[in-house]
Amino acid sequence: MRLDDAVCANLFPLGCGDRGPFRSDGPGRGGEPHRGKASKEARKGLPVKEIEGVIREYLLRNPEVVEDALRRLQEKRQRAKAAATKRVIARRARDLFRDPESPVGGNPDGDVTLVEFFDYRCVHCRRIAPMMSKAEQGDPNLRIVYKEFPHSGARFLFGLPGGAGFPPAGKIPCLP
Repeated sequence: MRLDDAVCANLFPLGCGDRGPFRSDGPGRGGEPHRGKASKEARKGLPVKEIEGVIREYLLRNPEVVEDALRRLQEKRQRAKAAATKRVIARRARDLFRDPESPVGGNPDGDVTLVEFFDYRCVHCRRIAPMMSKAEQGDPNLRIVYKEFPHSGARFLFGLPGGAGFPPAGKIPCLP
C-alpha cells in the first residue's frame, strides 16, 4: 500500500478512487492535493486543517514512511541522473571515444574503450596510473582514450591551456 493510499484510507474510509486526493506523481506533485473533481468530492465536509492534522499525526506515528519516501525520491533522482548521463554520452560518443586530438593508449584498434579523465597535477590521478597500466597489460583488446580534465590549480581556476607537450596517440608513458 502506498503512502497516499494509507492516508486516504485513514481519512476517507469510504474510498477516494484509484489513489486518493493526495498523489506524489500527478499534477499536484509533492503530496499536494489534486485540484480535480474527485478531490473536492472526497473532502466534502472535512476542513483542510483537520486533514492536515490527521496527516501530521499519521506521519509522527509512522516516521518510517517519511524515510521510505525520501529513499524513493533519492532512487528516482539517481535513475534520472543516470539516464541523463547516458543520453549525454550517446550524444557525445564521437567526441569521447573517437576524437583524433585525444591520445590513445593500449590497443588503438581494441574492441573495448576506456576513457580516462585526468589532471597532470592531481595526486589521485597519479595514484590510478599503475592500475591503468595493469588494465592495459591485462587486456590486449583494451583501448584507452586519455582526456585531460584540469580540476586543480591555476589551470582549473583560470582555464589556462595545458598538456601541449602530450605524446602522440599510441605512445603514452605511464603517468608519474
